[in-house]
Amino acid sequence: MDGCETKKDPCRPAAYRLGDVIYRSQPWVYSVLQDTAPLACYRCLRTPFSSDRSVQLQNKPPLRRCAQCKFAHYCSQQCQKEDWTDRHQPECKILSKLARSSDQLSLDVLLILLKIIIRLKKEQIGDEIGACSPPSARTFNQLMSHEDELKGSPGVVMLYKAWKPYIAVLDKEGTVCQDLASFVGLYGRFHTNGFSIADYFAGNIGKGLYLAPSIIDHSCDPNAVQFFVGKTMVVKAIRDIPSLEEVSGTFSTKFSMKLKLSLNNFDIIWDGGEWIYPDCFPP
Repeated sequence: MDGCETKKDPCRPAAYRLGDVIYRSQPWVYSVLQDTAPLACYRCLRTPFSSDRSVQLQNKPPLRRCAQCKFAHYCSQQCQKEDWTDRHQPECKILSKLARSSDQLSLDVLLILLKIIIRLKKEQIGDEIGACSPPSARTFNQLMSHEDELKGSPGVVMLYKAWKPYIAVLDKEGTVCQDLASFVGLYGRFHTNGFSIADYFAGNIGKGLYLAPSIIDHSCDPNAVQFFVGKTMVVKAIRDIPSLEEVSGTFSTKFSMKLKLSLNNFDIIWDGGEWIYPDCFPP
């Protein structure tokens, strides 16, 4: 009976065994959170600080700050150069203006939207070669957006009005985000499919959009778990799974429960925060 799998079909071969890596993926877009910008490298998300964000970890030098925007911080000159060429140059002046703004809105989603626009203006709708293992042909345009539900939301309209001047600087021609409808499409795809990126020492440090793993459905009884090594997402099976279509996970924004899973001698620990789906964990 080797290869037998689930209770539904005990003799169905498993595509993934306990501890198997289902995905190892780089983000299509990602960003640090506004509050963690001084604590994590804007490029690789390395964090030289402990979980209380005050104690510098041993042998980890402090981050260097972008002289122009004074928002992005980097762990090395190499990360800063790579990021400038790849994405930071077109957004740097915008971040500089935002730093002087009195606007009280959180910048977390705007930071992601700017990077989505940068990608789309380069006509990069999918992952680069080697970004995900196994490879995936999934593109940003294929992601579910729930536009119909969001387009009438007063909160989304408010965000669009507040951020429109900054988006217009980046997308002067209006080829990517020319009106509210296109904004809702961009916002909705990230809102529906985005992941929180967690660091063991510093907690939640960023948000990212991972195209291939975004196909995974939420479940209160998940059969897979995701964790992060820098900005790389790794998805592992926590029990045998018959097919990719049946992979499910429980996604969190702030890692509220301590969960330790030993998978092939690899310990995964989630700690601090609260779950996005509290109904999965009743009091």
